[in-house]
Amino acid sequence: MITFKKITLAAVVLGLSGALPRAAYAHDRPAPKPSSTEFNQVKQLAGKWSGTSTHPGTDEKPAPVNVEFEVTAAGSAIEETLMQDTPHEMVDMYTDENGKLAMTHYCALGNQPHMVLKQASPKSISLEMGPTIGIDPVKDQHMHSLALEFPDANHLTERWTSYKDGKAGETVLFKLTRVP
Repeated sequence: MITFKKITLAAVVLGLSGALPRAAYAHDRPAPKPSSTEFNQVKQLAGKWSGTSTHPGTDEKPAPVNVEFEVTAAGSAIEETLMQDTPHEMVDMYTDENGKLAMTHYCALGNQPHMVLKQASPKSISLEMGPTIGIDPVKDQHMHSLALEFPDANHLTERWTSYKDGKAGETVLFKLTRVP
């Protein structure tokens, strides 16, 4: 016959067995590293954005575009999803590398250019492709640079420039407004 004491003891043991691993894990986590100013600028973009994409210098009409930024990995990375649920969906992962903003662009072209901070101000950030495994910048078509412009907290312009045969090619411009 099971006594009240045995049931209580079993409940306490089961409760502690679940709490102890979580408590131990909390103490093993390293203290968060301070983020760069530029990483914090991108972090402020968290949320949904909508607007248009255009190809300056062409007769192409603006197309609707949606973008979403999500802070992830305990605040150490920012995921940007461009054109979600379309054949051109792409993902960018922003992180700090040695105290400087960096980004990997998972492109619809099937490659992953790694971009590093080139210059920044309170109203803009420029990233440019650094050494990237699997891309020969002289031969392979790839996204080579990204300029982010922040006119205010609710507007964002992204200027993407591709390279082909070692030269600047097409530029795509996203003009975005924060979705409330």
